[in-house]
Amino acid sequence: MRVVPGLSVRIVVETDRRKGDIIVIDSTVYEVTGDALLLAQTEPPIDRQVCGGEITVTYMVEEKDGPARYGFLAGVTAHIDDYQPVPGRHAQAVLVSRKAAPASYSMRRCYRVEPTAVSRLDLYVNGEKAVIADISAGGVRFSCDRSIPLEAAVPVTLTFDMAGEEYTVEATVLRTSYGKGRFRTAVAEFEKKTGRFQQALVRRIYAIEREARRQKAPTG
Repeated sequence: MRVVPGLSVRIVVETDRRKGDIIVIDSTVYEVTGDALLLAQTEPPIDRQVCGGEITVTYMVEEKDGPARYGFLAGVTAHIDDYQPVPGRHAQAVLVSRKAAPASYSMRRCYRVEPTAVSRLDLYVNGEKAVIADISAGGVRFSCDRSIPLEAAVPVTLTFDMAGEEYTVEATVLRTSYGKGRFRTAVAEFEKKTGRFQQALVRRIYAIEREARRQKAPTG
């Protein structure tokens, strides 16, 4: 699938290269001219301080085995404050230039952590408690009772309890597998996320990562 006007894309923005901080935000392609793409400005916005002036543009392609995500590195070349996607409608836009050919991309390349029983991060699928194997800003791998209906490429509603606060987010199941007993494993990619959910998740991921480092640190 080619990148064409009207395509929904997901942008990965590195906000702190030293720490490896990233945010994942949604956008729409307005125009395509060769390697140049005009994208709808995002919320939060892609500002002029983006690390290295680079972002990763990702999008879904329907393949024989199901949906697959592709992505490519792009450089931010201009910000347009008064673009008209249609006559009479004004919007902000970001002009980017593709720097590499599209390649298979996993949102779960985002930094992943493995929560523990004391991480204050719980997941519920269809109201049933699930066990998080690992989680990143882009998605989650979990195990749950096989009676919960989950199929690849099918949307699912996930509810997270993070430090006593509840967040509900839509996701797409990428794949499932069955193990022994009544449990199965699923991998899901988050869909459009509210800023509130994403900010809380990133904070919780860093808290888990800090706790893991503390436990590994030598004592005495």
